[in-house]
Amino acid sequence: MVSPLLTALVGVVVERLMLRRIYNRDPVYSLLFTFGAAVFVMLQDYISSMTVNRMSFIGLIFMFVVLFFPRGLLGTRIKAAQG
Repeated sequence: MVSPLLTALVGVVVERLMLRRIYNRDPVYSLLFTFGAAVFVMLQDYISSMTVNRMSFIGLIFMFVVLFFPRGLLGTRIKAAQG
């Protein structure tokens, strides 16, 4: 009973916070977002099969991305392509 409600809530949050920002842009961005989410889930599964401390590794990856790519992984390339 709780699982479908939680899944719906996560879907609403992703829709409001992430997908609405890229609706008016090129469809490639939504495709990249979808594949990025899939890669993240696969990375979590892979890391969790290798070690018990998967959250530590995911946290380190997030810190690396935030420190070295403050505009996101594609943000610097998009800005360079625009001018």
